[in-house]
Amino acid sequence: MTRLGRCLGRAVMAASVAGGGVITQAGVALAGSNCDAYAKLTLQQAKRNVAMKCGYTGPRWSLDASRHWKWCEEVGPAGWRAELKVRDQMLASCRR
Repeated sequence: MTRLGRCLGRAVMAASVAGGGVITQAGVALAGSNCDAYAKLTLQQAKRNVAMKCGYTGPRWSLDASRHWKWCEEVGPAGWRAELKVRDQMLASCRR
């Protein structure tokens, strides 16, 4: 991972934590097209799914970072940003 990638990853994680664990718009913007950061955010969401006992299953909720990274590379920024948002909405719905 490049130095820029590490910095973006840390910034995204910090923005997420600052938002109470919810993936914030700032976090998504900071991530840019960085699939390393996307994979980290996705794992965070997948772990929240397990911790909150939401019961979501399938590839979207995989704990395998390499699968999420590969998918990110295939779809580009618009696709992975949309996926982060959908996952976040599902987690918010689970909390209710």
